[in-house]
Amino acid sequence: MTSRQAACEVYRKAKLACDHKRPVCTRCLNTDKGGLCSYRDSPFKRKQPRFPPASRIETRRTRGSHTELAAFPSVPCGKPTRQPYPNPGFMGYSSHTTIFNHIATNEDAAEPAGSPIQILEGSDLEEDDLIPRGGLLVSKILAKCDVDAMRDLILFWLAKEVNLALAGPFVRLCADSVVHFTKHARTIIKDSEQDALARVLFHNSAQPLDSSRGFHVDNYIDQFAEDNTRWETLGFFFIAVARAAFDIPFFPSLYRDNRQLLRVRKLVSGLCDSCVDFCLSLNRINDLQLVLQYENFILHSYVDGLHCYEYWKRLGDVISCLYALGYDQRIESGPDTPEFVAELRRTAFARIYSADKNVALFLGRPPRISKRFCHFQLPMNPKQTDPSWVPNATSPCCEWDQGARIGYRAETRWSALCAFQKEELIELLFNKKVMDFDTRLRRIKEREAAHWGAVPASFRYEGSLKDYPQSPFERDFVASIRLNHLHVLFLLRLLHLDRLAEPDEPIVEIAKEITNLIVEVILFREQLANSGTSLICKITCYGLPAIGILLMSLIRQHRKGTNSWATQTHTLRNLSVFVAEIELGTIIRPGDPNYKLLIKATRIILGFLDSPNSGEGQLYDKLGFSSSALDSIEFDPHIGIDTLDFEFGFWQDIADLTSFRDIVP
Repeated sequence: MTSRQAACEVYRKAKLACDHKRPVCTRCLNTDKGGLCSYRDSPFKRKQPRFPPASRIETRRTRGSHTELAAFPSVPCGKPTRQPYPNPGFMGYSSHTTIFNHIATNEDAAEPAGSPIQILEGSDLEEDDLIPRGGLLVSKILAKCDVDAMRDLILFWLAKEVNLALAGPFVRLCADSVVHFTKHARTIIKDSEQDALARVLFHNSAQPLDSSRGFHVDNYIDQFAEDNTRWETLGFFFIAVARAAFDIPFFPSLYRDNRQLLRVRKLVSGLCDSCVDFCLSLNRINDLQLVLQYENFILHSYVDGLHCYEYWKRLGDVISCLYALGYDQRIESGPDTPEFVAELRRTAFARIYSADKNVALFLGRPPRISKRFCHFQLPMNPKQTDPSWVPNATSPCCEWDQGARIGYRAETRWSALCAFQKEELIELLFNKKVMDFDTRLRRIKEREAAHWGAVPASFRYEGSLKDYPQSPFERDFVASIRLNHLHVLFLLRLLHLDRLAEPDEPIVEIAKEITNLIVEVILFREQLANSGTSLICKITCYGLPAIGILLMSLIRQHRKGTNSWATQTHTLRNLSVFVAEIELGTIIRPGDPNYKLLIKATRIILGFLDSPNSGEGQLYDKLGFSSSALDSIEFDPHIGIDTLDFEFGFWQDIADLTSFRDIVP
């Protein structure tokens, strides 16, 4: 009796018979599906394996001096193995594992009490419909994305010296890989076969990354490029497309007007979120996923705005991944880790740490990473090769290589050093009644002076941006470096105030300097290239607090009768330019993230600027200031950080003064 033979996978799914020839059946051969023809090892078992064998997809490609390779490997059967938690000491010093490790004396014990806990297995791909969902996403990409035009957009964007701050080394190869993937997919995919491509992507994303000593950065990237394309690869690609679409307002092959531009942004942002979700569903955290989550978090600052819960939530996800990988501890570049991987991890820590502090200040919320419970680490450390040097939480290494080049890593290093200061300032903003308040303020001030003095001279440009002779990227870089430094000084002086309604001369001078630099950045925005902090972020995080202090100062001076508009010409001009640029919609439009915040502040500033039209002598009467109204804006030491929430609360305090009730719509 002849045993039963199963049809190949292609025609089994189509519920058609084939002649069972191996390695390729006649029907697949005649329909040009030879690359998809495969047979299950156990075709008549009722229970499906966790990873059914995917189709072997054949392709040819040429890249540099590489030989031709088959595009996608077949996906093996069986469940993925459990991955150990990569930071074995995560249970803590007071946990039972640490205690029992001190008690245990038998070296032949079967398993030490402190052995790493295993991460729970990922959910079953078939049971959770991940592969069908992945197949639908692949179909959507093929149907709605002009991948070649998107790659051209990325290359045009990169030509402006702009890139992703953390994932920059991956972008170009990821773009080429996605083009390679989609071109081949379009030649072989049919309505019922997109699941095979999704299964390959899931399989590749489930593979661990080899970061062995001796690996070059190109070897590292090859693990998720071209033939090894995975969901992370697609995620980086769509993030780069979205970021480029925010920086480049007109690109004829993709969008010609604002409506088409918004459609492209929405499409690629959604695709990126789906890629991130698929990666996380595998429960296989690694360096690549950490970088992807960080860049996705930054993208949401463009898509949702700095005040959106989704943005806040994704920062928490990134921090959780950082902790899970154990990169809150000292990152070694030991015998098993290439230096470029260790530097990538240090850069990731520094950028996430810095983002945590800036978001905490902007939203008036507690930070979620504390330097007291982690090793503060920086990229580009000149002492990194010194094995005797150990970073600590009280005095981070502020030394620089004076020949350091301007770039994203340099911006990351400086931002993290400023964030180190901001963490201590946040603690004091929460409680101004600590016993050593003045001592801590003095120490922060001295440390900031040391940090600023150690920065390479080429980074510390204090003149006008119009006179800076270097490239757009370098011009934006020196502006960002100085703004971050001024922000630390601004927060220092803010802590000396008892009432926001009574700003002293030092903080007013700092606010003037910040405002002047912000206005220059706005005016010269076409001659700047994002060096790590977007224009809107500069305005909202640095500019608005400074402008708010200037307004409070002007209002206070007028109330005392000491104000002379003639002496405030430069300040009033800067405020007028700021208002004009916002109202004209040149930097932000209705419907854009952060629009409501900026337009509210703009209307309040405009109301103030319009008020002198009745004459300086009548200003006080027209505005209707009262002593009680101004004095009510106090700096409560117990909720001090709320005063840094210049989003709506601070501006509402100003608007609530009777001065603006008839002016501000």
